[in-house]
Amino acid sequence: MNPYQKGAKLLLRVMALGLIIVGGLFGAIELLGQRANSRALQLVPVIMGSAGFLAGVVLFLASAKIAARWTQDFDE
Repeated sequence: MNPYQKGAKLLLRVMALGLIIVGGLFGAIELLGQRANSRALQLVPVIMGSAGFLAGVVLFLASAKIAARWTQDFDE
């Protein structure tokens, strides 16, 4: 594994963890806020948070293959 691939994988994983944290917090805060105020459940904000969370998980799992594809020209 070349150093460029390691760097690309690290960058992708940091981005994925950011998506997981922000998406998860957004969805959880919306869900808890709706339950605390006893208002009707609106699914759009919860689904948006869940979509960000799932996109982060998929990006984290696929980061090695994406980094390998992006850096295949730099192989020594």
